[in-house]
Amino acid sequence: MLKSKLIEILKTISFKDLNRLDAYLHLPIYNKNEKVLDLFNIIKQEYPSYINNSVLEKENIIKQLFPDQQKQDAALRVVMSQLSKLVEDFFTIDCLQEDFEQYRSEIYLKSLVKKGLNGLFRKELDEAIKKSTEQKEQIIPNFLHQHELTKQSFNYNVINNNRLQESGLQQVLDSLDVLYIASKLKYACAALNRQDVLGEKFNFTLIDEILLLLQQRPDLENNFITIYKNVLNLLKSGDETYYKKIKQLISKNSDILSDDDKRDIYAWLTNYCTKKIKSGQDKYLHEIFDLYKVMLAEQMLLVDNFFMPNHYKNIVITALKLKEYDWTQDFIYKYAPKLPLDIKETVFNYTLAALHFDRKEYDEALFCLMKINPIDPYYGLNYRALLCKTYYELSEFMALNANLESFRVFVLREKQLSEYNNLSYKNFINVLKRLIRCKEKKKKTADNLLTEMSSMEPLVHKQWLLEKIQELNK
Repeated sequence: MLKSKLIEILKTISFKDLNRLDAYLHLPIYNKNEKVLDLFNIIKQEYPSYINNSVLEKENIIKQLFPDQQKQDAALRVVMSQLSKLVEDFFTIDCLQEDFEQYRSEIYLKSLVKKGLNGLFRKELDEAIKKSTEQKEQIIPNFLHQHELTKQSFNYNVINNNRLQESGLQQVLDSLDVLYIASKLKYACAALNRQDVLGEKFNFTLIDEILLLLQQRPDLENNFITIYKNVLNLLKSGDETYYKKIKQLISKNSDILSDDDKRDIYAWLTNYCTKKIKSGQDKYLHEIFDLYKVMLAEQMLLVDNFFMPNHYKNIVITALKLKEYDWTQDFIYKYAPKLPLDIKETVFNYTLAALHFDRKEYDEALFCLMKINPIDPYYGLNYRALLCKTYYELSEFMALNANLESFRVFVLREKQLSEYNNLSYKNFINVLKRLIRCKEKKKKTADNLLTEMSSMEPLVHKQWLLEKIQELNK
C-alpha cells in the first residue's frame, strides 16, 4: 500500500488541497461509493508522511473495510482504483478551473454558434476581441487565444455567407504567424541555452527564416517577440550589444512579461555573465550581482513561495567575490527560512561556511561544514572542495589528505558530473596534493607547480591555489 501510485500522489498534496479533495469526494455527483470515503479517511489520518506500516498495510485496511466479504483482495483493488481515479479527476478539474477564464469566452462563443444565436455571437465576439487587445500581458496562451478569436470571426463570416471583401482570413493568418513566431523564438532560446549549458543537441529549423521574415513583416512583431529575438541573438552570438538591449527592453516592458518569462530571461542573462566571468571579464561580477538584486526585488527566485537553492548558493558566491560580507550575511539569514525543508540545513550551512571561509574565520567555517549532508553531486563537489581548503588553512594535513582521497574517489565514481567538472576537480585535487607535499617538506618554492598550473585547464579554485603557492614562495 505504501508504494502504491495513490500514496505517491497524496504525498504531494498540501493540507488545504487535502481538505478540498475530502469535500470533493463527499459530492454524490462524483462519488457514490461509501467504501471510497472510508479508504480515504484511513489514508488521510497518516498525512503528510504516510509512513505508518501498521495503519496502511493491506491486511489492516481489508480488516476495516471488508471484514465479512469474500474476495477481499479484489474488493480492495476496486476501491483503490476508484479512489485513484477520483484523485486524478480532482487534479484535472483543479487545473481546468485555473485555465477556465482563459478559454471561457472561446467555449461560450462556440456554444452560441451551435445554438444559432448569431446576433449574440457577434456581440460577444467583438467584446472578447476588445478585451484581448486591451490585455497588457503578452504570453503564448494569449497569442493562442487571439488566434482562436480570429478563427471564430472568420468562421462566422463563412457560416453567414458574408461575401464582403474583409473576410477576416488575413487576421487568421497573421495571428497564426504571431503565435508560431513567439512560440518558436521562446523555445529556441530555451534549447540554445540548454545546448550551451548541458550539451544537449537540437535542430534549429526555420530560425533564420523567422528572423528574415520579421525584417520583411515588422507588423508581425510585438514587444514579446522583440525581447525573445534579442535573447536568441545573444545566445547565438554572445554579442554584448544584445545583452544591453535586453536589459533595456525588460526594464521598459516588465509589465507585459509573465513571471515565468522574466525568470527564464534573467536566468539566461546570468548564464551569459557567468561565461564572461569565467573568461576573465571581472566587470560582469557587478552585472550579475545587479541582476540578482532585481530578481530578489521582484521575487523571481521564489517558486511556490520557496527559494530556489541553486540561485541561493550562486548569489552568496557572487556577493563574496565582491567582498559584500554584510550584505551576504543579511541575505543568508533573511532567505534561509524560504529554502525547501529537506535541504534547508545543508544549503544554509554551506553558504554560511563559505562566508566564514572568505572572512578567514576557518574554525567557524569547519563547524558549519561538519553539519552538511550533500544533496546532489554538484553540491558534493562544492562542499568537498571547501572542506579541503578549510583543512589546508587550518594546517590539518592528516584530515586533509584523507578527504582528498575520498574526494578523488567521489569524482572518479560520480557518473552525473560533466566532463568539464570532472577534469576541473581532478586537477584541483592533484594540485592541492602537491601543494601539501611542498608545505609539509617546508620547501621555499613551488615554482614547478606554478609553471604547470599556468597551462592547466580547466582548474577550479585556481585563484586560491595561486595565492597559496605565492605564500610558499615568500
